[in-house]
Amino acid sequence: MLEALYGVAVATAHPKACLPNRLPDPHKYGSVKVIALGKAAFSCAQVIEEQWPNANVSGIAVSPHKINVSCQRIKTVQTSHPDVSDASIDAGQHVLDIAKSANGDDLLLILLSGGSSASVALPIDGLTAAEKNKITKNLMLRGASIQELNIVRKHLSKLKGGQLAVAGANAKEILTLAISDVTDDDPAIIGSGLTVSNPSTIEDAKTVLQKYGVKYSGNFSDTIDKDHSVFAKCRYEIIANAPFAINGAAEFAKQLGIIPDVLNCNAVGDAAINGKAQARFIARMYTRRGRKPKLLLFGGEYTANVKGNGQGGPNQHFLLSLLHALPDDVKVYGLSADTDGQDGTGNAAGAWFTPESKKQIKEMGLNPVRYIENNDSFGFFEKLGTVIQAMPTHTNVNDFRAILIPAIE
Repeated sequence: MLEALYGVAVATAHPKACLPNRLPDPHKYGSVKVIALGKAAFSCAQVIEEQWPNANVSGIAVSPHKINVSCQRIKTVQTSHPDVSDASIDAGQHVLDIAKSANGDDLLLILLSGGSSASVALPIDGLTAAEKNKITKNLMLRGASIQELNIVRKHLSKLKGGQLAVAGANAKEILTLAISDVTDDDPAIIGSGLTVSNPSTIEDAKTVLQKYGVKYSGNFSDTIDKDHSVFAKCRYEIIANAPFAINGAAEFAKQLGIIPDVLNCNAVGDAAINGKAQARFIARMYTRRGRKPKLLLFGGEYTANVKGNGQGGPNQHFLLSLLHALPDDVKVYGLSADTDGQDGTGNAAGAWFTPESKKQIKEMGLNPVRYIENNDSFGFFEKLGTVIQAMPTHTNVNDFRAILIPAIE
C-alpha cells in the first residue's frame, strides 16, 4: 500500500498531470522559445509538443536523465547531475543563446524542475567545471542546505540569479513554470533563480563557503537587483510541489478507506535526528488503544552529514534511524523515498520496512548502529531486501514519507 501511495504522489507531480492546464495560448505570440531544464525537462518538452501541435515552437530541453521521447521541434540534450560536465556547459551556452534570440513578439517559456542547477552550467570566467564540482561536492558532503548551496551557485554562474532573464530581456514575455523541489517554493532557490532577482550578495556566498570550510579565491558574479527593468515582463508560477503531490496521495488513501493525517510537507533538518524524533512520536501514538489504522504522510528534504564510506541517502538514513529507535513492540509500516527516483548514492529511490523487520534484523544478525555510523543505509536495506529500486521518475518534489500504524483493539 505505501509503495502505491508513493507512486501516486510521483504521478501527481509528473508534467503530464500538472503542466497541460497551466500553459498559455501560444498563438498570442509570434513564436514560443522553450527552455526546459531539470529532471522533468524531457517530459515537459513532450507535453509542449503534444499540447501545441500547430504552434511555432522551438528550444531546448536539458536533463540529467535519459528518457525515450521523440521531440521534433525542441532539442533534447542529456547532461549530468549533480556534477557539472562539459555537456552541461555546452548546454548552458545554448540556453543563453536561445534567451538572447527572443524578440519583441516572442514568449520565452522556462520550464524548471529539480536538477536544473546542475543540468546546465555556465561558470563565471576563470572557473572550470572541475573546480565548480569540487566546491559543490564539498558543500553537499559537509551538510550545506539547498538554500546555501544555491547562494554559492548563483554567484559562480553566468545564468543563475536572474541572469537568464536579463539575457532574454527582448522577449515580449518571460513565463516560468516550475515543479518545485525546494521546501518553501522560493523562486530564488528553484533552479538557482534563473528568472528572478537575486536576494543574496557576494558576501553571502563567501560566508557560506567560510562556514563549511570550502576554499575559493576566484571571481563572483554580481547581484541582479529586484528593480531591474526585465522583471516587469516576467511571470512565475509553481505548478507542482511537495504538498501538491502528498495531497494527491492522501486523496488516494481516502479511496482505500483510510483517512490520512498530512503532517509537515516541508520538513528539513538532519535525517538521523528526525528519524529518532519520529520514532518517539510514533511510539506515543502507538500506545493509544481502541483506534482505527493511522496513516501519516509527510515530506520535505532532510540532509545527512556524511562521515562514513557507505552508500545511501537522506531518505534511507532517516528510515534506518527511525526503525532502530522504535521499541521492539511497536509494529508499524514505514516508507521514505525521493520523488525523483534516486536517494543519494546506491541503486535506490528509498526504502521501506514492515512490522516483521525488527525480527528479521535479529535473525540476520544485522547491527543497525554500525550501518548508521558508516552512513551505509543502502547496504542495510539491501540486505534486508526492502530497497525501492532507483529509476528516474522525471519529476522532483523532494521526499515522500508514509507511516502506517495498524489498528489496536
